[in-house]
This record gives sequence, C-alpha cells and structure tokens, in this order.
Amino acid sequence: MIFRIKEPIWKNKSVGLNEAHLEANNEVEVLWKDRHGERLWPYTYTVTKELAMTKEVMIVRGRGIPAGKQIRLRIVPISELSIKTGV
Repeated sequence: MIFRIKEPIWKNKSVGLNEAHLEANNEVEVLWKDRHGERLWPYTYTVTKELAMTKEVMIVRGRGIPAGKQIRLRIVPISELSIKTGV
C-alpha cells in the first residue's frame, strides 16, 4: 500500500496510517511542502505492518466519515520510517 500524506502530525512529526489499509510492507510519501515549495521529507519511506501495529492509535470520526463509523490510525513517527532504497 502507498500512503500519500498531505500533512504530517506536527506535534510529534509523525504520520497517521489507516490500520485497515496496512499491508505487510507499506510505502509512505509525505507530500507537504514549505513556503519555498520544497518537501521537508522528500523521500519515499517504508514501514512494515508489524512496526505500525505497535504504535499509538488515534480514533478519527466526523466530517467525511459515515455516521457511526470510525477510522483507526496508527501514529508512526517519521523518524522511525526507513528510506526506500532501490527502485
């Protein structure tokens, strides 16, 4: 699965990955750009489901999510993601 993150969680420089979409091996791209148009995290990163499932859970409800439903995000610090090597 490729997760394209528009903006990181700033308070702890992490990303939220939807638990339901995690596969054994996942790719993460942080698309956020600074005021100069440069990405702060320009690489494609990898994370395993095994690692992600050990991280804190954030429950998301509300706008864009059907009533009575919730999304479980695993909060993974960007510093714990591995830079993807090879193509």
